[in-house]
Amino acid sequence: MLNREHVFTAIAEAVREAQAEGSHVAVMLLRLHGLREICLQSGYAAGDAAVEVSRERLTACLRPRDVVIQGGEDMFIAVLGGLRNATHAQLAAVRAAAAFDMSQRPTSTPWNGRVAIGLALYPDHADDPERLCRLAERAHDEALRSGQAFAVHGPYRSPANIRYEELRDAIQASRLDVYFQPWWDVESGHMVGVESLARWFPPGRDPVPPSDFVSFAEDHDLIEPLSHWSLQASLRFMAQLPKGHGLELAVNLSSQLFATAGLVERVLGALEIWSIPPTSLCVEVTETAAIHNIDTSVQLLGRLRDKGVRVAIDDFGTGFASFAYLRRLPATELKIDMSLIRAMANEPRTASLVQAMIDTGRHLDMKTVAEGIEDAETLASLREMGCDMVQGYYLARPEPARQFVERYRQDAEQAAAQSH
Repeated sequence: MLNREHVFTAIAEAVREAQAEGSHVAVMLLRLHGLREICLQSGYAAGDAAVEVSRERLTACLRPRDVVIQGGEDMFIAVLGGLRNATHAQLAAVRAAAAFDMSQRPTSTPWNGRVAIGLALYPDHADDPERLCRLAERAHDEALRSGQAFAVHGPYRSPANIRYEELRDAIQASRLDVYFQPWWDVESGHMVGVESLARWFPPGRDPVPPSDFVSFAEDHDLIEPLSHWSLQASLRFMAQLPKGHGLELAVNLSSQLFATAGLVERVLGALEIWSIPPTSLCVEVTETAAIHNIDTSVQLLGRLRDKGVRVAIDDFGTGFASFAYLRRLPATELKIDMSLIRAMANEPRTASLVQAMIDTGRHLDMKTVAEGIEDAETLASLREMGCDMVQGYYLARPEPARQFVERYRQDAEQAAAQSH
């Protein structure tokens, strides 16, 4: 278990020295991916030996003054003080990644696991030890998502120009908008659900992209109220649909919410408030978020599944989920990332990969949802592959939830009138 006080003390001391010297500090978070597999295959002693070898390699590639702290079974945090600039921190990450290039052989069984590294810097990103750790964790997740050996927490794009008070007030006053984007059953051609998407149109300036304000919310302790608003607002619109509509609502859960107390109770409480059955809700978690803390994910998502809530693994194919992870996760749906879907037409190997994902979903009793459908040819290919559901601009663009509800109700009334 991570001794946070030890880590925070080491970072605070390095920051104090950097302030006096005018230098930089880097917090490097390194996680060993694949350690659990070696424990299962070769025993816990082999896993312990792999961790010790990893510590030795990391320490050897850093400077004597750098502090290396083990944080749990598969994670190390290194505090690099007295750096001249951010480039030196990146060079340290390159050396650390290179140190794990070769197979580790703590036993007769080689371990070909990989590492992912996240970096956060003082004074570039923060001066608070806890915040630096959190930003390094986010950078690690970005490295996992992108397939890179390491990632550095980056500044937000200046055009967004987000102010904490403005976003906080917009959430509290419900000045954000809910958009719905439908998804469709491939065989029947019927709409079977909608995904809830948050949009922000600040008065007097350009819309802020969701990627900007969601990331900002995650880094500034606003993701919990933002998620709470999104769930409540989305359910409110779903409650306005005609009874017996049969549509499923999908909402996204940030990985940061997994660490908040009472998450399951809040989700179930919101469903009760709006009289929406749990079976009509699907919570979406990214592949990276789901495997980031697999034990917590299994517990929380399992409790929701026990109540009837569906669980979708979003952006599937962009991270590093193995069959072992999928076997453990109580997921009901796999959402294949749009980057793979869009590449199918010109890349036969990618098409084969998508087919394998669809087959995997079927064997694990999961529905597969393909995102990013932009033409009839892609839709036809996915139908031949046996994909269950599809979503994309070719079928329907996101639209304001209020507009979606009104149009759906009108269509339902016309259908009822024609049937009489």
